[in-house]
Amino acid sequence: MWEEAPEEYRLSPRLLWISEDGIESVGVDAAPPGSKEPGVIIGSARFVEMLSSFRPPDDYPG
Repeated sequence: MWEEAPEEYRLSPRLLWISEDGIESVGVDAAPPGSKEPGVIIGSARFVEMLSSFRPPDDYPG
């Protein structure tokens, strides 16, 4: 949805992850326009592992 927003309303694709071990800059590389693929999350292995531990909602089609 980020790509569909007018440029002046887009938030930065970068964010800060604050944890008990410090602060880390993470971000998302958006998929090319028209692609059916999702963007790619960029962060440390620890951050990606933390995200991977989340379970999708029970009604998630995938």
